[in-house]
Amino acid sequence: MQSKDRAGTAVIIRQDGTRFLGSDESSGWLWQAGRVLASQLLSNIDVRDLRILELGSGTGWLALTLAHEGAIVTATERPGTLTLLTRN
Repeated sequence: MQSKDRAGTAVIIRQDGTRFLGSDESSGWLWQAGRVLASQLLSNIDVRDLRILELGSGTGWLALTLAHEGAIVTATERPGTLTLLTRN
């Protein structure tokens, strides 16, 4: 999946719906809710230097998007799906 941030820079995220032991395939996809949350946050809050903890980051798209805008983000995921988050 490719999207552009506010500066027009391409952000490329790998998605993978593979089922991992102890989790479902939901962590491998970028969900519309994440896009809406990012849009609302970036439209209404200056995220620069804001500390954000994302629990269940999946692909990491939201964490990467907010970090690119200057937020200090800690992204977490279950061990079985951490590979996808780390890869992105």
